[in-house]
Order: sequence, then structure tokens, then C-alpha cells
Amino acid sequence: MLIAGFVISARPEKEVLIRAVGPTLNGFGVGDAVLNPTLEIVNNNNTVVASNETWSTELAETFATVGAFGLDANSQDAALVARLAPGVYTAVVRPAPGTAYGTALVEVYDVSGPARLTNLSTRARVESNQSLVIFGLIIATGSGNRRLLLRAVGPTLAEFGVANALTDPVIALVRQSDQVQIATNDDWNAGGGVS
Repeated sequence: MLIAGFVISARPEKEVLIRAVGPTLNGFGVGDAVLNPTLEIVNNNNTVVASNETWSTELAETFATVGAFGLDANSQDAALVARLAPGVYTAVVRPAPGTAYGTALVEVYDVSGPARLTNLSTRARVESNQSLVIFGLIIATGSGNRRLLLRAVGPTLAEFGVANALTDPVIALVRQSDQVQIATNDDWNAGGGVS
């Protein structure tokens, strides 16, 4: 199971595109992609507010508008557009019942409105160098630098009832265009510096 949390702040409601990509990942060299992911959007009250097991070709135009790569026609990837009020949400991705586990990608795109997507977090199992958690982000507006807070949380998850939390996570920020590592950190400090 892959869990991605996100926060929508400011009013009014925000329209977001959320995707659970599995089969299409095979075209990007991912050999163990989940073949039929399901997608649920859960609010802070643990209520499922939207769900989907497939995607409609009508969404292809929305994919292009937000800069998302296309999905293979007739694939078993899942995607939906939802209008969400400000609050905390979780996107939960699982393989469909009776299908095998594998690698999946969950994506959240801002489609409309002045409200802001202010937080995005992902919880997944990290097992080895072959099973890393890879999180991507796009800074799409403005010409100056943006100040971001990036965290890799492991031991603190135990306080929230997460069993087998990673005991010593390491985080690295890598620019996709040239694979240059911008920053890395093994342990945080109160001053906010990186090593």
C-alpha cells in the first residue's frame, strides 16, 4: 500500500487531479509495476470522498494541461479529478483485489483556483537500495528561488503507531534535468542546516 498525504489550504475549494500509475510505469523501465492499482481519497475524518480503479480518456486533456505524462490507452492505471475543500487528505493506492503488489506512482496536481496545495507527504516501505522511496516535485511558477522544507521521517512514525519504521533515513534532493544532487541530510538539526 502506498499512502500520500496532502494539505489544501486557503479557500475556496480546489480542483485536483490525482493519479495512481502502475502499468504505464513499465514503459519507463519499471519492471515490477503494480498491474491494476486502485485509488481512494480519504479526508481527515477517515471518510472516502473519491475513488477510482481506472481512468477515463476524457482526462487526457487535463493530463496535458497540468504537464502530466500520458497514460497508456486502456491501461489499468487509476486517475480522478476531485473538488476538495481546504483540509487534510490522504491518497491510498493498493493493488486491486486478487492482483499482485508492485511499484506504483501516486501524483497530485493542482488543476484550478487560488487555493494552495501546501503540503504533500508519502508513506511507503523502504527495504534496500533497490526499493527506495522516490518523491518528485515541480516548482512551476515564479522566476526566483523557492524555500522548501523536505523531511525523511522514520523513528518518529512509531509515535503514530507505524510498526517497523525506518530507524535512520537519509534524504537527498536531486535536480531531475541533470541529476545533480542539490542537498543531502542524514540527521536533522535545530538550525535547519543540511550536510
